[in-house]
Amino acid sequence: MKIEQPHIPDFLSTSNNFIQSIDDDSYLEHTLFSHINIDHITIPNFHLNCVHFKNVHFENCTFENIDMIDVIFENCEFTNVTFSDGAIHRTLFDNCRAMGIQFIDNVIKNMQLLNCNARYANISGSRIQQTIFKNSNLESSCHIQCNYKNTVFLDCNLNESEFYNTNLNQLDFSSCTIDGIGVTQDLLKGVTMNSLQAIHMAKLLGIIIKE
Repeated sequence: MKIEQPHIPDFLSTSNNFIQSIDDDSYLEHTLFSHINIDHITIPNFHLNCVHFKNVHFENCTFENIDMIDVIFENCEFTNVTFSDGAIHRTLFDNCRAMGIQFIDNVIKNMQLLNCNARYANISGSRIQQTIFKNSNLESSCHIQCNYKNTVFLDCNLNESEFYNTNLNQLDFSSCTIDGIGVTQDLLKGVTMNSLQAIHMAKLLGIIIKE
């Protein structure tokens, strides 16, 4: 599946003060932030365009009505961080520590979550399209009432994750671990699993399998 990469220009202005870089309209563009801490902030109606965060630690941050396009988070850490009620497009999370990160009620398109520790992530209520989750720990993550289209999970840990009231049609979990996964039985049609996963899922659904 082809994913549109973030369109980042060759030159970005460099800043070490996140708050001072945001203009009066909560708009931030064409900036590189590296090796800084961003903590204890709530920004409504926040717009990010062509921004690169590298080795940045976010802590206790809430970005409401987020509008994020062409953004890279590289080697970042997220502690109690929420992106909600917005749009996330052409955004890359690469090698991030993002336990408990919240992506709630967003429209997500062309997002990549690669090589990340995102245990306990909450993506509930979001519409996700043209997105890749790859080689990431998503154990105990929450995907309740999501709408997935053209989305790929590759070599991810989805153990104990919840996909209740989410249509799994065309999702492929065959390269992932899904022990203890929670699903809505009526919305399983069209999901792809390997043979061992299918047996495990059948047992979860109360099907008795004779050897």
